[in-house]
Amino acid sequence: MLNFVEQGNAQNQSIVILHGLFGSLKNWNQVSKQLAKDYYVISVDLRNHGDSFKSDEMSYELMADDVYQLIQSLLLNTPIIMGHSMGGKVSMALVEKYPTLFFQLIVVDIAPVNYQHSFNNLVEPILSIDLNTLSSRKDADELLKDSIKEDFVRLFLLQSLAKNESGWYWKNNWKVLSGNNTNITNTPIFNSTIGVKTLFVFGSESEYYTSEGVETIKQNFDNVSIDVIEGGNHWLHYQKADQFMSILKQNLLQK
Repeated sequence: MLNFVEQGNAQNQSIVILHGLFGSLKNWNQVSKQLAKDYYVISVDLRNHGDSFKSDEMSYELMADDVYQLIQSLLLNTPIIMGHSMGGKVSMALVEKYPTLFFQLIVVDIAPVNYQHSFNNLVEPILSIDLNTLSSRKDADELLKDSIKEDFVRLFLLQSLAKNESGWYWKNNWKVLSGNNTNITNTPIFNSTIGVKTLFVFGSESEYYTSEGVETIKQNFDNVSIDVIEGGNHWLHYQKADQFMSILKQNLLQK
């Protein structure tokens, strides 16, 4: 079963949070802490990420089934599901397959379209690191600086680096994630429109916010609202945390 963390009172409305590609449930700690004041929050590590199991197989159908099994095992009653980026596509696949299971869908900075992105420029430098030579996390950061210029991106990727009695290791299954680039950048196939109440939140400066994406959303979702945070990038819950939480709370209060 998937690794997960529970926060809040289990008697409250439940919210399941799914992280994006290369991330983990820890990326959503600040959001989950705030939501846990009023909701029962379940933050999840998707397969091949964080402390969840590793698998050679990686598809939206499989990831959706993983989360469905977790929801069933926890006996969650009509949870809200929120996903960022890849986690947003997993959430869409889940709600399309099990529309009566969910109270609401929240999708953060991703649309149900195929994207042409390749992330091998991030994975290759990571796989080139000889973990046996590391004495600290800072060593790994230094080795990545030439290939990955953005400090925030390196910090984000290095959250997957961990240490045990045997030495340093990666939590993320980088080779499988890299080998499934097309599966991940493509979108789940919808066989019907989605009637569940849905909120999409985009950053105006995000490369994932496109006119094609907005049009596809309107075609596939019957009960949808779209919010755009001005100046926001793909990492809305970090970069525009206050505005993101404000939109989230306002939406959740609307029945």
